[in-house]
Amino acid sequence: MSNEKDGFDRKFNYLHYEEEHQFQESEIDMIIAAGGIFAHNPDGLDKALIITDALQPKGITRIAVDKDFTSPHWGVLSESDASAAEHLLQSQCIETIAWHVAPIFPKGHKKSKLVCTINKEGKIQELTLSAGEFEIIPAGSKSVSFEIKGKGYLDIKGKDNSLATDLPIIVDMRKGEIAPIKRASPAPEATHKAPLPKAELTISAQMPRRRNILLPYKGETRYAAGAKVNASDIVAANRFNPPRLFIVDGMRRFGKLDSELLRQAFKVKVGDEADYDVVLAELPDNPNWPGYLRNSLKVLNPVRGRVEFIDYHTGLVVLSEIQDYSVKPITIKVAELLGVPPKRIGRYMERQPGDFVFSGETIARHKGNFKTNPAYHFVRAPNTGTITNLDTKAGTVEIRYISQPMEFAAHVHGTVTEVVEDQSISLEYSARRLDGILGLGADSSGPLRLIREDTILPDPSLQGAIAACTFAPQPQHLKALKDSGIAGLICHAMDEDVLRDFTGVELGVINTGNEVLPYGILLLAGFSRQPMPQSLHSSLSTLQQSHCFLMPHTRIRAGVVRPFADFL
Repeated sequence: MSNEKDGFDRKFNYLHYEEEHQFQESEIDMIIAAGGIFAHNPDGLDKALIITDALQPKGITRIAVDKDFTSPHWGVLSESDASAAEHLLQSQCIETIAWHVAPIFPKGHKKSKLVCTINKEGKIQELTLSAGEFEIIPAGSKSVSFEIKGKGYLDIKGKDNSLATDLPIIVDMRKGEIAPIKRASPAPEATHKAPLPKAELTISAQMPRRRNILLPYKGETRYAAGAKVNASDIVAANRFNPPRLFIVDGMRRFGKLDSELLRQAFKVKVGDEADYDVVLAELPDNPNWPGYLRNSLKVLNPVRGRVEFIDYHTGLVVLSEIQDYSVKPITIKVAELLGVPPKRIGRYMERQPGDFVFSGETIARHKGNFKTNPAYHFVRAPNTGTITNLDTKAGTVEIRYISQPMEFAAHVHGTVTEVVEDQSISLEYSARRLDGILGLGADSSGPLRLIREDTILPDPSLQGAIAACTFAPQPQHLKALKDSGIAGLICHAMDEDVLRDFTGVELGVINTGNEVLPYGILLLAGFSRQPMPQSLHSSLSTLQQSHCFLMPHTRIRAGVVRPFADFL
């Protein structure tokens, strides 16, 4: 790639169709920033300074924003209608807010200057900036030409270094300093007060509800559509850990190969199950290759898995683990298979207790008697799992798949309405609902129990219950409720530091529900010490001992999810 840029301009690398290219900062013609701050800040120059101070572009650069933060939507639309997405992106999304001009000077060179000749309706003004200086040419109709006095570059040689625009122009001769921050007047905290919690929280009327359970990865769905389920029923599960992915890069040693040649060389296709040492691909002989390559034209599979993807440009193969596991321990008679005394099997083991092995993997090897039977004897694992025991008295090895299954309870009494086999299950039930403002922890359910400030805790009778505090709990209350074995907690309000210290979670961008806690927590009104309003206290009193389903998952960004408690 020909390069006309000054050698001190920073270079970047990127890959395009598997070939490496280089570009430099000054070759970036346009920067588009997206996000809430750029969509809602009314000061265009302020937004431009945020962008340029962060990225410090070089040359002449157009600064633009996604004015309504809609670009993610056009990205999704592009998958079905690329031309419509491009039209909407250009016509309704991108707004140019400023221009940025930053010359490129040799390192340490401080004598060069930039001369800006500004023409406003025939009136000529000249502005000269030295190294380290910074100037903003205000918005308004104008044409500006730029000239370097001394060593340095502004743009690609041969281009007209001038702009005709109504937008502000940021002329930047700095070396890393950022623009001064303009403080709002008056300060936001003087005019914007935090909203007070709602005075009234109400429980909705009884109505049909829907609960969707989506497995994190393929597992088991245990009920069919139309089945009746109880709250304690396990309706779906992931019995095994997520399947492992293996990347086999057997073609790298041959260098760059034609994609059609690679396509013809592969002996497997996506969806195939490939065992150990299966030939994944075999290349035709090439007399121009060195001998060590010509003697290894086959790519053998080093793992056992299902072919998920083949890249015919590079020869990469992605395989996923085949999870045909046995939950029962399997005993292998290693001594008998090797023909050695039981007490000696340890010396022939290639894998040891505690090792994870895959089905078909060699776990022991012994070369037979040189005179009578010189062949090697192999013992392969009949199943995937961990070697849990090596018995030198019996001459055996035990393999067991050890996992921590994730089980998903219904948590409601209802009917299965829809099942996507091994992926998701939907339930329908009838309940009254109390919406919350923030939740933490996992889903839970149990009988509702009201807890007053004078309730003696710990209380063994609260085991498995959903406790509703009529007061703002303190650390000692949260610990006592943990010792009581509650399944979940509903609070009108709680001090933020109390919640943070108990959960060990510093809340940032809210997307909760995966915290590992002794019990799930639902806050109804937010952070304060306000007690539960009497009206809500009375409503919950009428629901004592009714079945309560607590759903704490909270998300405040795209795809908003609000936590709640349902009373069946």
